[in-house]
Amino acid sequence: MANLTDDLPKLVYADWLEERDDERGEHLRAFVLARQAGHKLPPPYLYALAWCEMTGVLLEARIQEYDLQPYREKLLTLARPVLELNDLELVDESAIPLNGSKLGGLPALPPGTPWPKCDKGHLRFYAQFDLSVLSRSIAGRVLPQSGLLSFFEYQDWYHGEHGPPAIIYTPPGVELRLLNAPDDLTDDRGRPHQPATFSLRESLDLPHWTEPWEEKLGLPGRLAEQYRGLGERYWEFLSAQREVTHVLFGYARPRHVVCDPIPGPEWEQLLSFATDDTLKWGWGDGHELFWYIRTEDLKAGRFDRTETING
Repeated sequence: MANLTDDLPKLVYADWLEERDDERGEHLRAFVLARQAGHKLPPPYLYALAWCEMTGVLLEARIQEYDLQPYREKLLTLARPVLELNDLELVDESAIPLNGSKLGGLPALPPGTPWPKCDKGHLRFYAQFDLSVLSRSIAGRVLPQSGLLSFFEYQDWYHGEHGPPAIIYTPPGVELRLLNAPDDLTDDRGRPHQPATFSLRESLDLPHWTEPWEEKLGLPGRLAEQYRGLGERYWEFLSAQREVTHVLFGYARPRHVVCDPIPGPEWEQLLSFATDDTLKWGWGDGHELFWYIRTEDLKAGRFDRTETING
C-alpha cells in the first residue's frame, strides 16, 4: 500500500481480492473494520509475511499491542518500504545475463566505459540491479523504471579506508560488456570474485528509536519506551522469519555507532550492505556500509552525489 494511513485503498483492494475468490480479501476487510471500531484485531499472521507487512496488517497489530493508537498515523507515515536481498547463491558470471542483477563479480557496462576510479585508485564493484525488476515493487517505484544501476566505492581494507562512491546508470537498450578488472584491485582493494544472485522480498521498516528519530517521533516519556518495545519486538519477530544481510531502502541499522548515520533530514538510505564472508566483503568488526542519497536527487534520477558511511 502506498499510503498505510488510508483505509479506502485497503478496502478497494479487499473488494478486488474477494471478486477473485481470494480469502485474503475477507481477512483484510475484517482487519480494517475491527481497527476502525477499536475492537481486537484478527490474527495478523494468517498469510504470507510479506503480504501482511505491505498491507500494514502486521504493523497495525503491533501498534495496538503496545497501546500506541494515538500515534498510529505518525508511525504508519514513518514506515518505509524496503527490499530485502535474500537467498544469496554464488554462480558463474555466464549464468547471469549482462543486464541481470547480482552482487559482486564483474560489472556490465557499455563498451568503452572506463572502470570508475578516484585519486587513490580504482573503485571496488559491489552490485548491479536490473531496474525493470525493482520497479515492480513499491520501494523500487522511485527509481528509473528500466536500465541498470551499478554501485562502486573505493576500499582499502588493510588501511581501513573507504570512499568515495560512484553509481552508474545505464539506460535500457544499450549494448553491454563485462569489464575486465584493473590490476590495482588486489584482494584488499576489491579484486572481483564470483558473483551472487539473490531473491527480493518486500517488507516494511521503522526508524530506530535513537537520534535523529526521537524528535521526529515526538513520543513523550512512557510512550517512547513503548515504541522502543514495539521496535524490538517487531524486529525480533521479523528476524525469526528471515535472515537479511543486505537491503535496498528502509532505515539504517547501525551496529557500531550510537545513532542512525543518515547525513541529514533531506537524505535517505538507498541501500545497506552487511559484512559478508561469502562475498568477501567487510568493513571491520562486522560493520555495514550505508549508502545515502538526497531525496530530491532520488526523485530526479540523479545518482552522482551519493554518500557512504560504515558503522
